[in-house]
Amino acid sequence: MTETQMQDILINILLDSDAFPPHAIDSFEDAGIMTRNRGIVLSVKGDNGKFAQFQITIVKSR
Repeated sequence: MTETQMQDILINILLDSDAFPPHAIDSFEDAGIMTRNRGIVLSVKGDNGKFAQFQITIVKSR
């Protein structure tokens, strides 16, 4: 499995999750993050109504 495949799997899991409604989910590439790494940019709305953004990097270790 490649990092890109894992990225796509995680994006689909997050989109299908009822745990919390994401405001936006993008790959690093789609979000314009200047890196060679693979990863996800996740924006969620908190209980206080403010948005928080997380960058989740995916690195294959073996």
